[in-house]
Amino acid sequence: METALQPTDYQTEHIHQSLAQALATRFVEYRDKITDVEEQLRRYKALVDACPVPVYAADKDGHCIYCNRLFTELTGAKLEEAQHMGWFNYVHPDQRKEAIKNWLYAVNMSKDAEQMIRFLRPDEKITDALVKAIKLPLGGWVGF
Repeated sequence: METALQPTDYQTEHIHQSLAQALATRFVEYRDKITDVEEQLRRYKALVDACPVPVYAADKDGHCIYCNRLFTELTGAKLEEAQHMGWFNYVHPDQRKEAIKNWLYAVNMSKDAEQMIRFLRPDEKITDALVKAIKLPLGGWVGF
């Protein structure tokens, strides 16, 4: 009958130290990547907010996930109000149903979209804008 070799206390301690060091190293690498992504996102948002045109981003399902300062000024919607499909609440009621239909068609067909939209702001000001959405290769849309 063979006896299985058991690691010595020194070997066990060395394994535990190596494992702890590897986990700590991976944690720092992961944390640094998150910090890098957060910094890139912060820079992207600053760049988009500085754009001289309204800009928005939508996820793969066509839900608004971000819009810049000029978009909120054009529509009168705050970011929280524009998110998901909320920005359609700022499309003129006479055009809202058609705008939603055209947008959902573009989303379902994974196509770029372009439409003249009449926005009705909370202050009753009406603004017409040509709204374009470009399908991104990895999913979602960016528009202006």
